[in-house]
Amino acid sequence: ADISAGSYYLEILTEQLAEKAWEQFKVIESKGGFMAALKNGFIQDLISKDAESLIAQVKESKIIQVGVNKYQDPKEKKREKGKGKKEDTGKTPFKPIKPIRPAETFEMEKNNA
Repeated sequence: ADISAGSYYLEILTEQLAEKAWEQFKVIESKGGFMAALKNGFIQDLISKDAESLIAQVKESKIIQVGVNKYQDPKEKKREKGKGKKEDTGKTPFKPIKPIRPAETFEMEKNNA
């Protein structure tokens, strides 16, 4: 038996991922490298745009997150916005990259209801 039979789809996905990543690497390199792109906010802007897109897709149920936008537990205690996040001390030479949680949008909607 051929153990690689049926892996065509995974190979195509892997190839597409590698091509897109390589394009991003080339763009970052053209900006002077990773540290230069980080210092001028390019990396943060890329992440922020992707985060906004991800949150919108979760809100529109284009991406399903069980327990967030599908099969929510109405008895679950909701997390307060910003709780557990570290304070920005402003001691970095570049704008910090903020972590995202698509679920936070749903939690805030329920807390305000």
